[in-house]
Amino acid sequence: MITKRKRKKSRKMRGRTRHQGRGITKGHKKHGIRGGKGNSNRDNAEKLKRFKIAPEKFLGKYGFTSPKAYRGINVEKYKENVVNVGRLDAMADRIGEQKGDAYVIDLKKLGIRKLLGSGKVTKKLIVRVDEASEIAIKKIEEAGGKVELSETPAA
Repeated sequence: MITKRKRKKSRKMRGRTRHQGRGITKGHKKHGIRGGKGNSNRDNAEKLKRFKIAPEKFLGKYGFTSPKAYRGINVEKYKENVVNVGRLDAMADRIGEQKGDAYVIDLKKLGIRKLLGSGKVTKKLIVRVDEASEIAIKKIEEAGGKVELSETPAA
């Protein structure tokens, strides 16, 4: 009985030669002899030339992109204009008008929408604002002041 010659199961070239029928040494890699993308697989002299021309392009990281921007959320829409009572207390003589011993501050005219409670209140303040936190209202009232909230908050 005559046996049929069968094809080898492995097509790899297992010889002793360096290239094994694939041209240059880099042959038979997935992307051929393209040399990668960007600065990969370049010789050192070429890299040095590029660094000398524009080092800022190759060294360090640049900028910051908010994770919200990746999700397609308009960040500016969610940015609220807020101020803390401590900062308001420090600027009361500059931004408010004095009536007796109290300072009247209209935050709506200044474009500030919300009053938050961080900081100390040492002056008597009368504040007109769309929204205020409970802590901010408590601190201003403890100092002898008053918070006037608007009935219809600005959108």
